[in-house]
Amino acid sequence: MGGDERLSRLRAARSALASAEERAGLRSARQPLASRAREGRIGDPPPGPWLGVGAATSGAVVLTGSTSALLALLAHRQGAQGWCAVVGGDDLGWCAAAHLGLALDRVLAVPIGAGGGAGARAARGELAPANILAVTAALLDGVDALLITARPASRLRARDRATLTARARDRGALILSPIPWEGARVLRAEPRGALVPLRASAQGAQEIPAGYLDALSWRLRDDARGSRLELRLGGRGMEREGPAAPATPGAPTARRGSA
Repeated sequence: MGGDERLSRLRAARSALASAEERAGLRSARQPLASRAREGRIGDPPPGPWLGVGAATSGAVVLTGSTSALLALLAHRQGAQGWCAVVGGDDLGWCAAAHLGLALDRVLAVPIGAGGGAGARAARGELAPANILAVTAALLDGVDALLITARPASRLRARDRATLTARARDRGALILSPIPWEGARVLRAEPRGALVPLRASAQGAQEIPAGYLDALSWRLRDDARGSRLELRLGGRGMEREGPAAPATPGAPTARRGSA
């Protein structure tokens, strides 16, 4: 698919998203979708150490165990020129996401409203499941990758998630989620934190419990395929530590270019 066509699809998705937000009462008709969204051709992400998840991967991938690893995978799929979207990232640390490699000027962020509170007020402020589905489907028409966080993903019906997976495959896009998702490939990240603490010795495999970050590492597993590898985030970005373990003979594999 050419860059011009991808850019046209992105513009169409932005327009559809704006219409959906207006219908849901989340924005006025005159509010811009984004201030000064940068124009550019959509490129492919560089190759990277993600157990085969790369530029051509479409469909859905679930990554559990680490929000940091999930954001790093989103950044990898975004690549040098691609666009991505985040639905429901109200509690994400955007500074940390940028440190993990996500280009925030090429991210469409869609909050879903009040969360964490109880009662009718919180319920009224939260995006309805039908609108979550409409917004997510519209975004898949124009972005390379879409992260839908746990809260909005859990509010979708199983058949809605399956429909979105099929739509992502058709559009050549990738859905990422931290919770079970119909038709998705499942990866599991086990944090193996490497910290420089402020007052004590290194504190084991925890993600930044104290001190300042020197490096952060994970063991990434695909249990269905019997493969794993070691990932490390340091001063030079995300790197693979050692060769990936081969898949177990006879383990199921996904169709090439999909997840």
